[in-house]
Amino acid sequence: MKRFLLALSAAALCLALSPANPAAFSLRIFEAYRISEGKVVKSGDKSADISFYYQTRRMGMISYLGATKIKEFAVRPDPRSLTRAIVETWDDYVAGPAPGYYVIKGAEGRFYLVKLESFENQGKAASYWKMTFAPAEEIQPR
Repeated sequence: MKRFLLALSAAALCLALSPANPAAFSLRIFEAYRISEGKVVKSGDKSADISFYYQTRRMGMISYLGATKIKEFAVRPDPRSLTRAIVETWDDYVAGPAPGYYVIKGAEGRFYLVKLESFENQGKAASYWKMTFAPAEEIQPR
């Protein structure tokens, strides 16, 4: 019976950590995330679904969230209101991201709804910046 319970616990842990049950994640500057694998990678990685980077402008540094296609929403969007054609008109970045909802087309062509919960340490050097996201949700635009 002990072995059975141990095996059952191990199976439950594997399911909880599998990409089918995504976890919350955090990104620091020049990091990216592969949602399907639940893995943080470098922001230049072409297999990443969403990346966090900055560019220097005359007025200072501007933070960006990048993806194959991405759009920010102030309130949670209804995925049924989105079409693949609309998503294809979006940019591949959002400048100055703020907490809220983002719909992205990932590197593998999948669509996700992600919620940026916090953007910490913006008044400090970029090396201290940290974005924390709720678990990503795969969606199916029409």
